[in-house]
Amino acid sequence: MLGLSPTSPHIHLVLNKRLSFKRHLSV
Repeated sequence: MLGLSPTSPHIHLVLNKRLSFKRHLSV
């Protein structure tokens, strides 16, 4: 669980970037 703590924020950032990309494609 300790190892997942530091990766949690990283995944969130990647997800945010992917969402931005998808939005760009939609628009």
